[in-house]
Amino acid sequence: MRQLMLSALLSVLISPAFALYDSKPLPEVAALQGQWQGTLIYNDYSAPGKLVTLQTTLFAALSKPNEIIWHLVFDDGPNKTIYSYERMQFDFNAATVVWTSGADKPSSETYAIIDVKKAGELTTFQFEVTKEAETSRYFLVSSATSLQFTKYEIDENAQQVMRNQYQFERLAQAQ
Repeated sequence: MRQLMLSALLSVLISPAFALYDSKPLPEVAALQGQWQGTLIYNDYSAPGKLVTLQTTLFAALSKPNEIIWHLVFDDGPNKTIYSYERMQFDFNAATVVWTSGADKPSSETYAIIDVKKAGELTTFQFEVTKEAETSRYFLVSSATSLQFTKYEIDENAQQVMRNQYQFERLAQAQ
């Protein structure tokens, strides 16, 4: 009986140890973690060419070694706060990003990774998807202190329009 109780106790203590063997995070993705403060600038669909700027906060955390979750909070005027939940899973071997948007009605899209560059302290990701002769191209540029994420729409005539751009500075970490 004593040996049975000891075995049961050991199995309870050992079972959480499985999580200790997860893979190391991809450094390019792990570098995006943290709390960021900045702006969203977007090209207003109702008045093309008119840029709108919203104060924005980004909370970013890994959910897997190759997946980042973003919680965005936008200040859209008095008593109007907008929330957005995004998840991006990077597969560098397959050269894809699976991007899931939304919490209440999530939708996913697979993007082709066109380029990943490291130049000094900057890492740049470029990925895109083409649907019905229109390409959505994204540039994600990050460093230890800044993050810029820009979307361009490119039509069948190669006309490129900046649709939106996030510009963030990393908030200091609590010691």
